[in-house]
Amino acid sequence: MRELIAALLLAVGGADGGAPGPSAAPGPEKVTLADAVRRALDHNPSVAIAAQEIERADALITQARAGWLPILTGNGLYTRLDHDRVITTTTTDMSGMTMSHTNRVAAANQVSGNLQLTVPIVSAPAWTATGRAKSAKRTAEASATDVRRQVAQATARAFITVVAQHRLVAASEWGYCHFRRHHHNHLHRRRRPVRWSSPVAAVL
Repeated sequence: MRELIAALLLAVGGADGGAPGPSAAPGPEKVTLADAVRRALDHNPSVAIAAQEIERADALITQARAGWLPILTGNGLYTRLDHDRVITTTTTDMSGMTMSHTNRVAAANQVSGNLQLTVPIVSAPAWTATGRAKSAKRTAEASATDVRRQVAQATARAFITVVAQHRLVAASEWGYCHFRRHHHNHLHRRRRPVRWSSPVAAVL
């Protein structure tokens, strides 16, 4: 609060200090009450934090609504063996000939995968989570409005205090200058020589 009052005092002092001379440096920028409140709302950390809380509450609503969306799950599996797994069988026909059959049971390289789609029909946890998130957002919006109001009121009080102090200083300076002028004129009249005129002096 003291830093805000000091900054406003410098701004108001520069605005009412009179026109600078040709060689004088430009004075401070003139700041009105509306400008001071707007700058305070734009740069105050509490206002920025309140705005970020609203965005956070909005993100929580989006997160809660995710429970209503379908869920697609997929996975893949790759298996590498040292060689193919085979089974060899030998059969003998009626003529007495022997025949061998080789069957591959498992390949050396195996790839598999699957996809699973889950569609929620009724999701009670998503209902309650969405309701809580919306309630938190309304609370954050109300809190942000209250923070902006408090910052605007504090800025306005500081601005009015600075203007009042500046007017008091100006009135004191004007009164001091008026007193010096009046005192100087009074002393000048008391020190002025008195000229006497009498009939005797006129005759002589």
